Amino acid sequence: MDTPDISLEIDNIDNFVFNARVAAIIEAGPHVLIARSILDPYFHFPGGRQKVDENSELGVRREVREELGFELASVKPALFAENTFSLDVDGQTKNIREFVLYFRAKVADLDVDGIRPGLVFLGPEGERTQFQWHLKSNLKNIDLRPRAVADLIGEFPERFTYMDVSGSTGCTIVETPGLTRPGGAGPALARPSGLNLPGI
Repeated sequence: MDTPDISLEIDNIDNFVFNARVAAIIEAGPHVLIARSILDPYFHFPGGRQKVDENSELGVRREVREELGFELASVKPALFAENTFSLDVDGQTKNIREFVLYFRAKVADLDVDGIRPGLVFLGPEGERTQFQWHLKSNLKNIDLRPRAVADLIGEFPERFTYMDVSGSTGCTIVETPGLTRPGGAGPALARPSGLNLPGI
């Protein structure tokens, strides 16, 4: 039996679903990798729903391995985003609330010189999802969602950032102060105000 995703339907609220997701912002020089489902007209960053028995880093590594067949050489938590939207599922409107942890990532042993921006390729899962490398400077011309996250690429905050990208009136961005883990083991994540993120 497969380990279930963190995806919950709330009993006392009709057609409401909560998802915990992870996503990878995979960079290679001036390029970034984006994905599109054959069912959607827009692009997104590779990733998916987290499993109940894995932490976020394991989740994003698994998703990239399943979708692309890539092993990530490095991952760095970069952005926590809240999103609320409606989606038609089998003729029924679902109200979706998602918490997404985005990681900046690099792929091991990638031939950057061999990248062809805009060229469509498929992963191990076949035609269900298409992938393309694009120049970061060209993302403004692509329907990449959430738009507020896409607009950060190329000038990405150095510090861990919280965003609320719900609705159509803009977003809230809060950069958290840089911290260092005890013992000098590298940068730690700061807690965005009002959030309780386990293990941070």
